[in-house]
Amino acid sequence: MSKWFACLLIFSALPPGLSHALTAREVMERLEANQNASSEALAFEMVLTDKSGFQRRRLVREFRLRNAGGLDDSLIFFDDPPDIRGSALLSRERADGWDDQWMFLPAVGKIRRIADSGRTDYFLGADLTFEDLSVEDIDHFSYRFAAPDTVVDGRVSASGASSAGVSDAGRPAHVIDAVPADTAAGRRSGYGLRRVYVDSDRSVILKTEYFDGGGKLIKVLSASQVKGYGSLWRADEVSVDNYARNHKTRLLVRARRLDVSFPPDLFTPRSLQRASVPEMLSRPTRTTPETR
Repeated sequence: MSKWFACLLIFSALPPGLSHALTAREVMERLEANQNASSEALAFEMVLTDKSGFQRRRLVREFRLRNAGGLDDSLIFFDDPPDIRGSALLSRERADGWDDQWMFLPAVGKIRRIADSGRTDYFLGADLTFEDLSVEDIDHFSYRFAAPDTVVDGRVSASGASSAGVSDAGRPAHVIDAVPADTAAGRRSGYGLRRVYVDSDRSVILKTEYFDGGGKLIKVLSASQVKGYGSLWRADEVSVDNYARNHKTRLLVRARRLDVSFPPDLFTPRSLQRASVPEMLSRPTRTTPETR
């Protein structure tokens, strides 16, 4: 399962009325079970803002597949700007619940496998680490309710309409702490704790707070513009405020397709060196120029 920031704008629905008697673990199991379509392609704009207010914009496409073994593959590909065009990250879930990752940078011309020691590094200047973009198995983490249910501003909509009886200004959410379940998981993670706010009706992640091993807040993810796509729900905007770096990343979805067919060799390390990916959807376009 992709990390719940992390699902990179991919979240799904839990049928209403099933939340009250659930344990924290069961909430996360339902989130995992309902998370992904069999396949999905999306194009989005990534906006990076540094402490001086300077913005850099990147155009990205992501392709996700639940493969024949029931494991998740994902490929992230950069279309723009020219200096990083063709850069790509492949993540493949393994049967043991861990994952393998490979990155390709055209300027280097080589495929690099991401070692465990590099999982906490930030990915191409964004406020997302390789860990955030990796595959995660819930058996490697333990979960507990951190506080009573609360209300989070999720700005949830379906085809532009508010959910019946619930204001877009706030959504009821479970508050769950996720911590590494053992020493091995702890060594692989850059976080001592993640506090996850899960919409109690739709099992959509509305917010995640990331803490280091000493309990200091590193960054906060907020998901908004959550819309219905058939029976699934997707966040079309995600913001990550990184207090440790005084930096911000926004992800703005421009196009999305579910249940698409992919070339059989798309999710392989060899595919990373093509410097292009199939045109399964239109490439994203910038909404505004880079600014200071």
